[in-house]
Amino acid sequence: MRTRPTIAFLAVALAVLTGAAAPAHAAPKVSSGDLVEHADTWDGKRVLFEGEAIGDVMVRGPLAWFHVNDDAYSDRPIPAGGLPQGYNSGHAVLAPAEESARVTTFGSYRARGDIVRVTGIFQAADPRHGGDMLIEAESIQVIERGYPIDRDVPRWKLIVLATLMPVAGGAYLAFRYRFRALPK
Repeated sequence: MRTRPTIAFLAVALAVLTGAAAPAHAAPKVSSGDLVEHADTWDGKRVLFEGEAIGDVMVRGPLAWFHVNDDAYSDRPIPAGGLPQGYNSGHAVLAPAEESARVTTFGSYRARGDIVRVTGIFQAADPRHGGDMLIEAESIQVIERGYPIDRDVPRWKLIVLATLMPVAGGAYLAFRYRFRALPK
C-alpha cells in the first residue's frame, strides 16, 4: 500500500523536474507595449507574442531575423478597409532559419503579412546580438496566411492628375520661354 503514494510522488516530481507540468504553450501572451514598458520584468522569460510578420526576413546562416507587428493595423490594415488609429508597434524576432521559413508572406504596402504566434524567450538587451531587444523564437506558428492587397487608384485622383499635368507642363514651358528670351 505504501508504493502507490511513492509512485504518485515520483511521477509528480518527475513532471515538475522535466517541465512537463508547464508546457511551452502556457507562456503568457504579451504585447509589444508590455515588453517595452516592463522589459526588466519579462527579461529572460518565455512569452507568447502574436501579430503580423512585416517587411522581410533576413537569414544569416542558421538564424533569421524578422519583425512582427501587434498594432491595430495587424488586425485590419488601412488598404483593406481599416481606419487610421494609433501607431505602428511590434517586436524583432530571432528564429532558427528553418522555423522562419514557415512565414511566407510579409506585410507591406501591397500585402498583408502572415499572422504568426511566436513562443520564445524575451531578451531585454541581448549582448550576443548588439544589445538588441528581441524574442528568441522557440516555435513559430502561422495562424492565418497573408494575402495581396489591391491598390486601385481612385477615379478622382486620375481626373486631378489629367487636369494638373497640362497646367504644370504649360507653366514649365512658359517659364523656360520667358527666361530664354531675356537678354544676358
